[in-house]
Amino acid sequence: MEKFSELIKIRRSMRKFTPEKLTEEQLNLPLSALSGGQLSKISLARLLLSGAELLLLDEPTNHLDVKTLFWLEDYLTAYKGAILLVSHDRYFLDSICTNIFELARGKLKFYQGNYSTYLEKKEIEAQIEENTDRRIESVLRTERDWLRRGPCDRGTKAKARIDNINRMINREKFTKETGFTFETKERRLGGKVLELKEINKSFGQNCVISNFSYIFNKGQKIGIYGNNGSGKSTLISCLTGESKYKGTIFFSDDDISLMSLKQRSRLVSLLPQTLPAVPITVEKLVEMGRNPYTDIGKRLSQKDKEQIEKAIENAGITDIRHKKLTEISGGERQKAYIAMVISQNTRVIALDEPTTYMDVQAEKTFMSLILELKEKHKKTLLVVMHNLSAAVEIADNILLLDEGKVKKFGKTEDILKSRTIEEVFGVTQHECEFDGEKRIIFR
Repeated sequence: MEKFSELIKIRRSMRKFTPEKLTEEQLNLPLSALSGGQLSKISLARLLLSGAELLLLDEPTNHLDVKTLFWLEDYLTAYKGAILLVSHDRYFLDSICTNIFELARGKLKFYQGNYSTYLEKKEIEAQIEENTDRRIESVLRTERDWLRRGPCDRGTKAKARIDNINRMINREKFTKETGFTFETKERRLGGKVLELKEINKSFGQNCVISNFSYIFNKGQKIGIYGNNGSGKSTLISCLTGESKYKGTIFFSDDDISLMSLKQRSRLVSLLPQTLPAVPITVEKLVEMGRNPYTDIGKRLSQKDKEQIEKAIENAGITDIRHKKLTEISGGERQKAYIAMVISQNTRVIALDEPTTYMDVQAEKTFMSLILELKEKHKKTLLVVMHNLSAAVEIADNILLLDEGKVKKFGKTEDILKSRTIEEVFGVTQHECEFDGEKRIIFR
């Protein structure tokens, strides 16, 4: 009798629940003969029949037709008990909910009001966060300039200032994991890695880069040459986000200007001209390459440790790994920063005058590292140099800049033999023999 009574209740509930009248034949159909929408109706009917004071609804509008959807909205709106529901239907949420819980990255946040109110509050929060991030990034640019000047670590004020920089960097925007991986991106990229569209950069009235557009492809090794003031370093700084610019830079289909510093650091790594002698050890500097814009003390994974050890060994700085940057020479500091860049393991590596301060042996070591990156790891390399002879070993192509514009681009051997080199630099190519090896020199 209890089972029969329960069946009668379900049937009555179904008749109330559905906007259209159900025949006896329809009510007696097996579940296997029902559509997804019909099954949803039955599940909801059983739930509503329970008389519970709390309803837990997981995507209740899935598969429902319009009539049933409107009926459900009216029913739940008049429901006397509490309702906790999960739904992607914003209009349904607008009609039913009086409060919204947002679950993101393992954190639960409460918003009073319906879904539209929630969106309005989120927009306000985003604007506040964006304004805050802009102010912090502006301050960080100033602080980076200060760090590059090599502040003394003995003063209390200097230490406090460095601690404050770390606190700004360690905000959620810069430390949270985005789920981005190069492997995923690379499948989307195809041949194109970076695309620059109509980049313009001026310092006051002085235009350094004018309407520069170019596509950098995967695995390209490009030597960027030009006289001082031609826009070489400025182009690199725009690429990495160090300098503001007009125009657009895309990594795949993503505008990198919209990315955080940490996100950009996963795409492009930079060895700048000026290398600050900050009061940290060489090893800690290399660790920063694995976790840029995060706390130096962040716990490292086994993969991170292996990458760091490899970078230190390849750069030939094992003997100075525990020394502070303030205690080593300019050439040693250069190698330490190169190790940091290598450990960062990005697809695009930008090197701005990388052999500065290097002696002959150090430059030889560096060349071997570059060749490894070139041949083994298939990195896209952008190398700013003044040494035209080195282009033969490093670059497959040369991008020749003159007054912020592309003077010439092409294969290295073609560019070096062209009259453009003589026009821009006033030198010509010569072949000579040195230590039993044929060398290309310019004079």
